[in-house]
Amino acid sequence: MAYKVFLSHSYSDKGAVAAIHDQLATSGIEVWISEQHPEPGTLVGKKILDAIQQTDVLVVLLTEASSVSQYVHQEIGAALAAKKPVIPLATFDVPADRLGMLAGVEWLRVDPSNPAVAGANLAASLLKRRDLKERQEALTAAILVGLILVLALASTSE
Repeated sequence: MAYKVFLSHSYSDKGAVAAIHDQLATSGIEVWISEQHPEPGTLVGKKILDAIQQTDVLVVLLTEASSVSQYVHQEIGAALAAKKPVIPLATFDVPADRLGMLAGVEWLRVDPSNPAVAGANLAASLLKRRDLKERQEALTAAILVGLILVLALASTSE
C-alpha cells in the first residue's frame, strides 16, 4: 500500500519542492502537491482539504515565503484537525515566532542550496512510519481473522 504525503509549501519554493518530491518519490512515497493536481471548476480549498484527508502525513516546507502564507498555515491547521501527523522541514531563515501551531514540534532543517539531503532524511523517517502503519494494519487484520475463527468455532459447537 502506498504511503501518501501532502507537501505543503509556497509556490515560490518550487526548486526545493521539486527536489524533495523527487527524493520521496524515488523512495516509493506518493507525494501530493496541489499544482500537480489541477481540477478546473473545483474550489481550491475543497481540493486541498480532500487531499489532506486522503494522505497519511502532512509535510510542510517552511521557508521565509511559506512561513507567512495563509494557505500553508491553514493546511497545517487542517491536518492537525484531521489528526494527521505534521512534519516540518525548515530553512535556516525561518524565525521561531512564525511556527504557530508547530512551535515545539521536532523538525528537519533544509539547506535551500541542497534540499535533497533533507529529502533523504525525511524519506527515511517516512519509511519508518509507513512500516509501522503496515505492521499495525497486519496485526489488526490478524486479530479480526482470529475473532472470526473463534466466533465460527463457537457457533458450530452449539
